[in-house]
Amino acid sequence: MKQAHLQRLAVASGEGRLWGGQKEKEGLESQCQDLHNDKHVTKMENTRLKLTNQELHRDAESTSQELLIAQQQLQMLQDEAKKLQEEKEMLLRKREERAIVLRDAERGLWRP
Repeated sequence: MKQAHLQRLAVASGEGRLWGGQKEKEGLESQCQDLHNDKHVTKMENTRLKLTNQELHRDAESTSQELLIAQQQLQMLQDEAKKLQEEKEMLLRKREERAIVLRDAERGLWRP
């Protein structure tokens, strides 16, 4: 009788281990599936981020080109403004010289 009881306990504990092992297996399979799903989501997110980075890089390149063109145009305008300022100063000097000549002529101080 003691022997039969020990056998029943052994069988019962073995079944318990099998049942517990099955539960553990199902839990691990669920974790694996979750990890697989997370991996898939991560891959999709990485792909989306790569595309976003490519788009941002293209935008930066385009903006850089626009900036370069704007800088060249600014340089041309500054050069033109400098030239016009120099011409204006030269004309003002000539006007002042003429005014001096006319004033001296009116006073009888200027002689050709």
